[in-house]
Amino acid sequence: MKTYFYIHGYNSSIKSETVSKLKEHFPSLVALTYDQNEPEQSIVDLAKQINSYKGMLVIIGTSLGAWYAERLTKYVSAEFILYNPATDPEKTLQSLGESKEIYSKYSKITELPKNNRVVILCTDDEVIPYEAAYQTYNNKAKIVLTAGGHRIKELNTVLDQLKRLDNTIC
Repeated sequence: MKTYFYIHGYNSSIKSETVSKLKEHFPSLVALTYDQNEPEQSIVDLAKQINSYKGMLVIIGTSLGAWYAERLTKYVSAEFILYNPATDPEKTLQSLGESKEIYSKYSKITELPKNNRVVILCTDDEVIPYEAAYQTYNNKAKIVLTAGGHRIKELNTVLDQLKRLDNTIC
């Protein structure tokens, strides 16, 4: 059995339009949330939730949610699709006006696990320039360049990658 998870981005929620769109294609999708003010504890909590499921696991994360998803590779055996991942949350959160007390917590979590993942980067991302993520993941992940802005507005690229996973996983 395959279970799909979605981890939303900064200041989003499990009630977002993206979750609704994904559930149209994956009705059993499990939308996960986190406390963006407590990243270390959130990673532990997310891992516990995901590890309570059995079978093939696929985790989709966007922006800050992709950053969380990537950190979960240390604790969860799954396939990962990272959509416009935040590669430097401290810098991004600072630019979005988050307090130093909050964004400095992200700088403590620096390890970039090595695991199979697909990274989807939108060259027209208006929040996080794709070039930084491209440099971070070059030769470390399968990178797919596309258009579509920062949020998942158009699901075709994500769905295409999920179909490819279905065809390569026994």
